[in-house]
Amino acid sequence: MRVVRSSAWKRAVPWWAFCVKITFTASTVELCPGDRLIAYTHGITETMNAANEEYAEDRLIALLQACDSEPASAPAERLVADVDALTAGAPQYEDMTAVVVRVLPSLPETAG
Repeated sequence: MRVVRSSAWKRAVPWWAFCVKITFTASTVELCPGDRLIAYTHGITETMNAANEEYAEDRLIALLQACDSEPASAPAERLVADVDALTAGAPQYEDMTAVVVRVLPSLPETAG
């Protein structure tokens, strides 16, 4: 899982941390208008092509940075296309799940 910011890409909790018993300290991340939160399973970053090359986190980060100024739906659409391009029909053995959320600006309050 990563905290995805337009201006700063930061590593958060690695996917494997949810597979073993680990105690975490609670923390808070403030998301601002325009920020994106992207949660994904390791099936995305560990998907492989026929040559056993993984998609990998570096490729995911590069893709997300490349679509930073695009519409809110762009990261998910580009991620699916990029993973499909890498695998080129190679069989997959992991589930692949990604959720992309973009923080919208606050709406002005109306007198009612």
